[in-house]
Amino acid sequence: MITKDLLNFIQHERFINEKKLYEQSPEMQLSGKCQLRHVKCTHHKGYLMEDLSMIKSGFYEISFCKSGDFLFRIGQKRHFITNGDILVIPPDIPHYFTSSDLVANYYDFITVWLEKSYISNLKSQLPALKESVFNIDTPHLLHTTNKLCNFEEEFETFYREYASYGELSETYACGASTCLLVKVINYALKYSNEFIEIESDQTNQIVRYLDQHFLKEIGVEDLARTFHMSKSSLNKFFQKQLNTTCHQYILKKRLALAVSLIRQDVPLKTVAVQSGFGDYSSFFRAFKKMYHISPTECQADNEKLKKIKH
Repeated sequence: MITKDLLNFIQHERFINEKKLYEQSPEMQLSGKCQLRHVKCTHHKGYLMEDLSMIKSGFYEISFCKSGDFLFRIGQKRHFITNGDILVIPPDIPHYFTSSDLVANYYDFITVWLEKSYISNLKSQLPALKESVFNIDTPHLLHTTNKLCNFEEEFETFYREYASYGELSETYACGASTCLLVKVINYALKYSNEFIEIESDQTNQIVRYLDQHFLKEIGVEDLARTFHMSKSSLNKFFQKQLNTTCHQYILKKRLALAVSLIRQDVPLKTVAVQSGFGDYSSFFRAFKKMYHISPTECQADNEKLKKIKH
C-alpha cells in the first residue's frame, strides 16, 4: 500500500530535483525548461538478430517481458525469460540477450531505468528494497504469468504516459515509477516463491546440456538421471527456474532452429528433419500452434522480406 508519507516523499523529491537542475543550469533558467534525469523508459521489440546489451551505467533496470522466449545472460550464467517475467538488475552489472541462445525469435519488452541516487532516497521510505525477498541490489527474476495480476497493463500505461508528457515525462515518471516499484515489491512479498534470486549454477548446467542435445530424444527421466535428480524435483526446477516444462523448452529450441533454417531457404521437409521432428505433419502442427502461421506462410514472408531488402 502506498502511504501518505510516501506520496509526500515523491512530491518532495520531484520539487528538490527540479529546483537543483534549475539552479545549476543557466540554459534551463533562460528557456524555462526543466527535464529530470532520474528515470527512463523504453519499449524494445523485434527479431533478435545480434547480441542486445541492456546495461545503462548508474541505473537500476526493471524490465517486463510482454512477448518472447529467449535466454538472458548475466556474466556466464543464462536464464530463461518468457511472457510475463519481470527482470530486476542493479547498476553496472553486464547483461544481455544473445542471439546464439535463442529459444524463439521475437521479443517485446518494456524497460524502466531508475537512477542510483533516486533509489538511494527511496530505500529510506521503502525498507523492503533491502529485505532478502526483494533486495534490489541483487539481480532477480519474477514470474507473474500464473497469478491474478496485470503487470503488462501497468508497464504499458507507464510507457504510454511517459512518452506523452513531453518535457514533463521524467517529472511524471519519478512518481509513477515509485508506484510501479511498490506494486512489484508487494507482489514479490505475496508470492516470494515465484521470485528467484539469479545465482543457480545448476540452471546453467541443465540449459547448456539441453542446448547441446535438444535434437535428440530426451525424456524427463533421462535428464533427471543425468543430473542426479528425481523426476518430481526436475519438473519443479523447470517450473520455478525456467517457467516452462522440459518438453516445451526442447520444442521451442527446435522451432527456433526451424525458423532459422527457413530463413536460409532450406526446403520445408528438410527443415522438419533437421529440426528434430519425426515427420512433417507433427512439425506443421507444432509450428502453427507456436507461431500462429504455417511453415509455408513463414517461408512466403521470408521471400517478401528478401525482395524488400533487394
